[in-house]
Amino acid sequence: VKQGKIKKDKQESRIFKGDDNKYYEQIGSETKDITDEIPFDIPNSWEWVRLPAICSLFKGKEVQNVKLPYLDVKYLRGNKKQELVTKGCLLKKDDFVILVDGENSGEVFKIKEEGIMGSTFRQLIINSEINENYILYFLKYYQTLLRENKRGAAIPHLDKHIFGNLLFGLPPLKEQILIVANIERIFEQIEVVKTNQEELSKLKDGLKNKILNLAIQGKLVEQDPNDEPASELLKKIKAEKAELVKQGKIKKDKQESYIFKGDDNRHYEQIGSETKDITDEIPFEIPNNWEWVRLGNVINLVSGRDLTPDCYSDLPINDGVPYITGASNIENEQVIINRWTAKPQTFAYKGDLLLTCKGTVGLIAFLPCEYAHIARQIMSLKAFSCIDINYLKYFILSYIAELQRKAKSMIPGISRDDVLQTLCPIPPIREQKRIVTKLNTIMNVIKVL
Repeated sequence: VKQGKIKKDKQESRIFKGDDNKYYEQIGSETKDITDEIPFDIPNSWEWVRLPAICSLFKGKEVQNVKLPYLDVKYLRGNKKQELVTKGCLLKKDDFVILVDGENSGEVFKIKEEGIMGSTFRQLIINSEINENYILYFLKYYQTLLRENKRGAAIPHLDKHIFGNLLFGLPPLKEQILIVANIERIFEQIEVVKTNQEELSKLKDGLKNKILNLAIQGKLVEQDPNDEPASELLKKIKAEKAELVKQGKIKKDKQESYIFKGDDNRHYEQIGSETKDITDEIPFEIPNNWEWVRLGNVINLVSGRDLTPDCYSDLPINDGVPYITGASNIENEQVIINRWTAKPQTFAYKGDLLLTCKGTVGLIAFLPCEYAHIARQIMSLKAFSCIDINYLKYFILSYIAELQRKAKSMIPGISRDDVLQTLCPIPPIREQKRIVTKLNTIMNVIKVL
């Protein structure tokens, strides 16, 4: 402050933990409870602080009559030749700057040569008592938040309010150094793997498959004895199906199966008056409050139908609906809509799980629009009300390889029975939701590796 590099912070805060185990923040004479803002617990030797307590944004020191490189973002990225200027805000080698204007606001650069700071930057002043690399990793962690919460339309700017209110878990200096060393060691290992993208892809797929297998075997989340058992869900589904049959919305399933475990510890399936031993079909053991079912018992499956070229268009049609034709309409579990029809016949509805069943087998996505016509290369799966469709999505993903093995003929394809007769483990509904939450988190982590 004395040197004029930063302004005195009139809103400087002190965060502390009270005897009631709650967190409080004192600013001047005012103290307020901020427990709900604290994102996670930290070790006793750490402290919560606001980011401005340890680093600040500085406009820079003006200089004139110089001849120095202009350090704008294109030059720092190596996308522009050196341009010399005679005045501006001076930066020295090893200074840090942060982008405050543009799409990538929040990105930090370390200066490799003396020069004049580009207009879209601010100098980042890091407290000398803090390990600078620890701060940089912290800012990198929050870069997406800063980038996605900019202010302004024509020229988006870094939201200094968000920047100034970021809560920072501050470890002792020695621990900061150890954390940085561990992060860099891990990143080095990741870089080794990234040298072979094909190998990385295989590792990620293997990790996904392992996690999915743990999930559908009841080994990913803790069991809760208070959960309503899956057997009760199946009773509710049976009643729901009976009502839908009564309303004429679905047909009665004359081959509905009931799978149970006998006193001899073997699995049996009852269809009508016939009961047979299916123990050899059961792929693994499941928790006691789960149930084995045929997938067709818990979903309603709609097979698609092709339309002739005169019935659809590549351009939107008045009163038309999207026409989903096959694998070309699904990418990264997202639906691409590029055809429309005014003569729909077989419908999938918003939230239904689409599964490609001809040609490229096994691509999946949720239908995002109100409804659509589906071609014969697509099946639509709708779960009954006691089943979480996201759980079924993850089950299908775990079973994709098996469905692909079942695909036959010159043009690979699977039948309705290949899907409907699949053995599916069903957890209690609350556990389904816990599994989905856990898998969503893990899959997002794997995605960014």
